Amino acid sequence: MDIAERYIRLAHAIDAHAPGFIDGYGGPQEWADRQERDPAQLRLEANDLAVRVEEVAEEQRRAWLAVQVRAMQTMTRLLAGEQLRYSDEVRGLYDIEPRRADPAALDASLRVLEDALPGSGSLVDRKNALRDRVVVPPSALLDVTAPILAELRERTRTRFGLPQGKASASVWSAASPGAATTGRWAGCKAASTSTLTSR
Repeated sequence: MDIAERYIRLAHAIDAHAPGFIDGYGGPQEWADRQERDPAQLRLEANDLAVRVEEVAEEQRRAWLAVQVRAMQTMTRLLAGEQLRYSDEVRGLYDIEPRRADPAALDASLRVLEDALPGSGSLVDRKNALRDRVVVPPSALLDVTAPILAELRERTRTRFGLPQGKASASVWSAASPGAATTGRWAGCKAASTSTLTSR
């Protein structure tokens, strides 16, 4: 089994325990086995995959895979019940070095928000009220995204060319992500099955 298949199969096995580990997937369905397996076994597979990643010849691919597999190793440690320091968890899952914020700087930021957010009430209430005024309701998502998709289609056609005669469609679901690109707006997952083709 090549490294790409091993990587994808392991990611789906992790996602079976931690839904959302995979944001979206559009590859071979036979690789998307979400059957729950023992987290200790998944941890061994992640560690073995990390060794295999070191053998990848292409430097950029190896570096990218190393970060992704380190997140898999961290997640499988958590799934197996290991308690990690917060800094180790953040470093392992997100490849960032957590830094302790200066409380004075945080207080200064809160004062700026207090002055900037309109209305009365607590800062949290005013922030939520502002967000509620600008959220796009699920019923309007297709209307909002249609011009964006049209622009993307035109830019792609101009730069690369597109096959004639294909159409595009976007489907929004409040339940589950699609097999293509996913995103979140107003509590909905977008299952975009858009195909950028000429009309």
